[in-house]
Amino acid sequence: MKNYKELRVTSYELRVMSDKLRVGVITALLFLLGFGTAMAQERDFKNRTFYENWELSNLFWDLKLNFSQTYLIRQTNDWIIYDLNYWFTSEKDRQARQQLPDHIFDKLDKLKTLRKFTESIEEKGKYYKKYTLTTQSAQKGQIDFVMLEVGDNKVSFQYKANADVNGKRLPVSMPKANEIKGKMEALYRPYIARKNVREQQVTYDWNLRKYHRSIAADNTTKVTRATRYSIPACTQKEYEAVVRHFQQIQQQYNVFMATNDVFWEYEETAIAFRDDDGRLHTYGVALKPDGTLYLIESHAGALPRLWAEDNAVWEDNVRKRPHYRTPENEK
Repeated sequence: MKNYKELRVTSYELRVMSDKLRVGVITALLFLLGFGTAMAQERDFKNRTFYENWELSNLFWDLKLNFSQTYLIRQTNDWIIYDLNYWFTSEKDRQARQQLPDHIFDKLDKLKTLRKFTESIEEKGKYYKKYTLTTQSAQKGQIDFVMLEVGDNKVSFQYKANADVNGKRLPVSMPKANEIKGKMEALYRPYIARKNVREQQVTYDWNLRKYHRSIAADNTTKVTRATRYSIPACTQKEYEAVVRHFQQIQQQYNVFMATNDVFWEYEETAIAFRDDDGRLHTYGVALKPDGTLYLIESHAGALPRLWAEDNAVWEDNVRKRPHYRTPENEK
């Protein structure tokens, strides 16, 4: 009897240990999948005036993990927008990837919404489904927007937090503008002091060229003049270190920040702000697949989307990249 009781106690202890282990493993997996990072980001974003619904923004990260092609993240301390587009290579590719969008549609069905619009076509040889909805945020007075669209050729997703003020950007006082410039000079200095760094004075004439989707898009910019640096033999960690500094400046001074892919080949990030005199200041970083890190700064206008390319004209670059040619990308 004594041995039996001891065995029962041991069995119970093992089950408790097993349960704790299982919880620990699940927690670790959730963290790796992005659910845990939400809490870490929440602590970092203490200067935000809006509430980000991590359940919705994690949908973007899940899609990006599985459909990593065209993406764009824009933000200030007052709003954030996540965009993603993926073009299926074939009907077989669509069917193989359909499970995740279906799962997200199911999640959106369970979401409490203010307005919800749905469209769907399921016929032989044709598939289309789209959800467009607005949700009440946990923060009083804030409204969020979510859209998921899946067709035969493409999947698109957008999440806007604090949708009513999306696009709003506040000017930066001259003393703070000078602080930012000082911090950016200190950030760039160790990189541009390295050997074999190439420094270029670049000019983008918006009246003569089609640069397409400029970062910090600004219709008043006629000509942008900037200094661009290319630093060889850099790593992903070095790129991420620069991006972290950009993020810190974005949060501290409430400036605009954007991160996006370039031709599905590499990523770039930029920050932009106007000072009290109306002058637009922009800084950017990009890491190309060959390990070349690009830095740019301008105090006279917006940056083209392709500022890290020697030729920043959109159409010229698309022609050189067969893998990027889709009807929408060639427009």
